[in-house]
Amino acid sequence: MNKISDKKNKKRIKRKKHNKKNALIRDSAKKKLAYLEKAIQSFPETCSSCNKEFMSTEGNLDAWTITTISGTLSLFCESCKSNVPT
Repeated sequence: MNKISDKKNKKRIKRKKHNKKNALIRDSAKKKLAYLEKAIQSFPETCSSCNKEFMSTEGNLDAWTITTISGTLSLFCESCKSNVPT
């Protein structure tokens, strides 16, 4: 084989490896995203103590507390935050 053909083959092989690696990374990211989306859908929509509805505004995100108690997600509003078991 000549030098030009060898260079083309090396570039082709390198590009193929790069594309395969990127495909694996993309697949892994898609799986992680699907897992996170499923987890977010399982979040409670009301306070676990007083059943106050959770509104996802910027102020509420810092005021509310999410905990896991016995493997179950629990959401507590700002007024019930002090009742959170530790």
